Amino acid sequence: MENSKYYEEALEQYKEIQQDTELYDERIIKTGCYLQNFILQLCHAETGDWRQCTLEMNWFKDCWAKNGNDKRTFQSDKNKEQYEREVRE
Repeated sequence: MENSKYYEEALEQYKEIQQDTELYDERIIKTGCYLQNFILQLCHAETGDWRQCTLEMNWFKDCWAKNGNDKRTFQSDKNKEQYEREVRE
């Protein structure tokens, strides 16, 4: 992840934001993936095309799964019954 051109900028801003967070930032911080989310946002802001940010998107997805966020949030590509069934398993 450190080899992304967005890493240093995101890390610097993350350190600043930790001192003065808004509700949205607090929710993202609690996921454990704030830095990866911010890197992805910087990439999209610069390119305007999510398809050009696949590396950054994969970092975010990996972090999301590693921190168990996929188990606690509803996934819109699954119906609620399927999601609840998988959570129980």
